[in-house]
Amino acid sequence: MKKGPLRQTIRVVNKNNPIAINAPNSQTVKENTNLPIGISINASDSQKIIVTLGVENGTLLVKENVANGISTNDIANNQTSKVTISGTVAEVNTTLADTDAVIYKGNEKFSGADAVTIAVNEDRSGVKNSVIWPPVAQNSQPVSKSIDIKVEAANPAPVIRVPSSRLTTNENEELGIGGITVSDRNNQNVTLTLEASRGKLILKTDIAEGLPSDNIKDNETQKVTLNGSIEKINNTLAGTNNLIYQSNQNYSGRDFLTVTANDGEKTTTRRVRITVNDHPRLNNPEFVRTSSGLTITKPKAVDRIRKWVNDKQKVFASPYDRRILRQYTTGNYLVERNGTVDWLRRYGGEYRYDSIQVEPQRQFFVEGDRVIVDVKVSENRTLRVQGQIDWTRTGYTTSVYRWTLQFEDGLWKIADSKELN
Repeated sequence: MKKGPLRQTIRVVNKNNPIAINAPNSQTVKENTNLPIGISINASDSQKIIVTLGVENGTLLVKENVANGISTNDIANNQTSKVTISGTVAEVNTTLADTDAVIYKGNEKFSGADAVTIAVNEDRSGVKNSVIWPPVAQNSQPVSKSIDIKVEAANPAPVIRVPSSRLTTNENEELGIGGITVSDRNNQNVTLTLEASRGKLILKTDIAEGLPSDNIKDNETQKVTLNGSIEKINNTLAGTNNLIYQSNQNYSGRDFLTVTANDGEKTTTRRVRITVNDHPRLNNPEFVRTSSGLTITKPKAVDRIRKWVNDKQKVFASPYDRRILRQYTTGNYLVERNGTVDWLRRYGGEYRYDSIQVEPQRQFFVEGDRVIVDVKVSENRTLRVQGQIDWTRTGYTTSVYRWTLQFEDGLWKIADSKELN
């Protein structure tokens, strides 16, 4: 047995000189376009490292055989979603500093948010029969950074607007649907599909400047397809009764109208919920009598609501006529609308209404000295504040409301209103 001194290599790791990654926080690129990404590593030039580049919705290409950089053999899984490169810091930085050294490209037809992740580890694969000091440095601590990538659509998908509120109808009755529009930044023609799950759709074909019947496929069925110019499609769908929904015979429950637009490349889908109520079997009279002996017919009650809906623009826009408000309303309903007028005057706001439609529903009854009537109101509302449209409170709405009327000062006035759907 040979005797002699025991030799052991001790490697001292300087923890005060950590690895750092230099890279942008975010970058933007068009769909289907290459994006060069600048990356560099701060560490000792002789230090060996492993760099892993990853992405969720695209591929990464690292330039090969850069002079004095890393070799092709030191690049694994190039032009995939996860690429690994290894070498000394000097070799890695030489490669990364070259023109178009790292290229990101989103997947075909992808647009939206993505991210490139960079992870750097110290490469200790060549260190054998040695002791690393201090002991806590035996496990290499990876350093990472993420670059947010925004991929802008080269051809944005069509935009569909649908009614903002749920729709309600009764079984075996027709429901007019308005407020559906389509737009597309880059295309003048689209294919629009309207589909109901538990009913059929009826589309008018004689609309001025609308689609001809030859461009409307499978009308009066569960799935209707419109093909042609966006302008003519929107003209066909304009109005509250150009598109009619009718549930299947004796069906009640939940249904959905699915609206899909395709421009030949991109597709957008929106859904509108429809509630189909059991057909009311109540004996609803044409007039009612309050506890104080007053009577009112249903047409007169509905007409009172209709007049308020049509006249309220004079209250919620200049000249902000509160006399009209007092003529139609009372109680908490009057107090709340006075508050709305105060807000509009203070901030220079005005509501404008068009495409107004008022439709009586079946419920009409008495509670004490008050009269209750259900009325469906559809309207296109626009709020302007200081001349600018407030899009959060602008749009087409259609809802069934339960109105409460109370007789005061010789007039039937609105004391309350609650949205039912």
